Amino acid sequence: MPFADAAFISLAELAAPEHHRAYNEWHHLDHLPENLALPGVRWGQRWVRTPACRDASLVSDDPFSTFEYLTLYWFRPPVVESIAAWSDLADRSFQWGRRQELAWTIRPYMGFLRPILGYAAPRVDVSPQVLPLRPNRGAYVVATEVTDDAADRAAVERRNRWYDREGLPALIARDGVAGGWTFNGDETLAPAVWAQREQRRGAPEGGATSLRLTVLFLDGDPHEVASTIGLDDVLAADADGRESVRFAGPLETIEAWSYDWFDATLPFEARTQDP
Repeated sequence: MPFADAAFISLAELAAPEHHRAYNEWHHLDHLPENLALPGVRWGQRWVRTPACRDASLVSDDPFSTFEYLTLYWFRPPVVESIAAWSDLADRSFQWGRRQELAWTIRPYMGFLRPILGYAAPRVDVSPQVLPLRPNRGAYVVATEVTDDAADRAAVERRNRWYDREGLPALIARDGVAGGWTFNGDETLAPAVWAQREQRRGAPEGGATSLRLTVLFLDGDPHEVASTIGLDDVLAADADGRESVRFAGPLETIEAWSYDWFDATLPFEARTQDP
């Protein structure tokens, strides 16, 4: 049983470092709570890709090369109605004058997902269905681009079995990993008005190519966990060119009012001003 029937991922980067505090105050203290209050939103969380996280990334290719924030929402059934209400909130908040981030936010990738399977480490006691609600210190995210070969379904099934029987269990067994969820991209979940209203870039091209996403929830230090993960841990040995890693790396959990990760990139005068 999945934690939710549908999900949504959004990557964001800011046009200039002086906007980070305002962006986080808006998203963390305004936009995210408004979304979580919707009956159809099961849960949502944001993580930051700090400069240290960027340095610890195993792979970072377009459209995942430059993002600084990742947001993940989960939706309750009926997902069509839930996603429509969530999309409508985005439009209404714009009409309210509460989307100031649009002037200086770039979104390299946004897309809808189907949750596939959840895995919880035995030591944490809770089920995979509870795992997203459990506090975490960060996430380790793996995004792969998958080309399904209709002529060789057996090869596709072998890769899927490797993830379920070997790849994910080995990652969940590592110190600091509480568990994880896997997702497949599914743009059929997008509302009809979505492509018209939103600036969407980075979606895989071609109907046979899709995104596979793995989100590991961490209760250990994200950088220590990242130091133990290699390419062989996140990609099946028999991928045979049908699957390629676009991103693999750690992210940190965002704590309210603690938004200073990028302050070192600001001029000295700006860093010494009162918030």
